[in-house]
Amino acid sequence: MWLRTQMVRNLRGTPNEVFSEIYRRNIWGYKETASGAGSTLHNTQRVRESLPGLIRDLKIKTLLDLPCGDLHWLSKIELPISHYIGGDIVPELVKRTAEKYSRPDRSFLQIDLCKDPLPEADLLLCRDCFIHLSEDMIFRAIENILRSNIKYLLTTTFPGGLNRAISTGDFFTIDLCAPPYNFPAPIRVLEDWVPPFDRRQLALWEVESLKTIDIK
Repeated sequence: MWLRTQMVRNLRGTPNEVFSEIYRRNIWGYKETASGAGSTLHNTQRVRESLPGLIRDLKIKTLLDLPCGDLHWLSKIELPISHYIGGDIVPELVKRTAEKYSRPDRSFLQIDLCKDPLPEADLLLCRDCFIHLSEDMIFRAIENILRSNIKYLLTTTFPGGLNRAISTGDFFTIDLCAPPYNFPAPIRVLEDWVPPFDRRQLALWEVESLKTIDIK
């Protein structure tokens, strides 16, 4: 794992190029999924059990999943929604995932969370995304989400995590409720971890409630 982390840290280029290279070379080294450890069936067991209930409670009709990766774990559950939109920055991955999983109620798009207009949706699922982005990219992604017509954000956060600046593609345990992000307390959380990994959650916010946060 240390060697693979060093390989990621040595990658250079645009975010598209960095994440495309991680995908093409399967740098994280998992046969089950090119999306890495966090997307294996073992490590998604808790969230696969709890996510449908949350979506049902919120009466979500359209779900935007960004980044969707290879849809490995999410394809194993039936969500009570009318339309699923999967987005990812890696064009090859979007093409392959669309070929495998597209159907009338599922569509896939190449999307850069930091700058592209986001499709209208009731809920943005942004799992294991900010943890791999530079601080500047996270700020730009949040600003882009706030410009969108999306009601809820469900994203990864680590209670008590260590916020630090990283190179795009690396990893850190982001705590969105701590500086420099300063999100308010989430309105609901789903536990999304298994030992020996650090405790993390999928935390829910209304996008409107984030428009007054002081990011610095």
